[in-house]
Amino acid sequence: MKKRLLSILMVTAMCATMVVGCGTADDTKDSSSSSKGKSDYLVGFANNSDTYNYCAKFRSYLKDATEAKGISITVTDAGGDTNVQNGQIDDFIVQNANVVSAISNDLDGSIPALEAAKDAGLPYVSFLTSVSGGDDYDGYIYVGSPNEDAGKAQGEYLCEAFPDGASILYFTG
Repeated sequence: MKKRLLSILMVTAMCATMVVGCGTADDTKDSSSSSKGKSDYLVGFANNSDTYNYCAKFRSYLKDATEAKGISITVTDAGGDTNVQNGQIDDFIVQNANVVSAISNDLDGSIPALEAAKDAGLPYVSFLTSVSGGDDYDGYIYVGSPNEDAGKAQGEYLCEAFPDGASILYFTG
């Protein structure tokens, strides 16, 4: 159920950015491009690193959910390297993506990617991690939760899932 809800949330956010940031299906990006319909939209997603199980699952869910809605998506793996990820987002822009998105590697290091999307007039969807300066761009959408809220939700879950007096070992990192 959580996977389905996450998928619906992600696709809804992506679709909203396409409507807000890209105009109608009859609009064009520039005078050299042809009219695009919904199925011709291209979403670029630069994953933080496929070596992280959660990021790999997220990538898979996003790809499946987006394609199920008839939207094309290109996914990449930055391998944990912020410069690689920024370059991937630059590539999406060159490929005429309608939306760029990422699980950003670095709060400050991802600013160049956000600025490139802004300069190109493209929506930038940041999943799970925010990017510094995002609030200054109307085309920036953050899909995630503040760390305090996530920690509170984890604590509440543990209180419900384990009996009183249970021993818990909590790993981070």
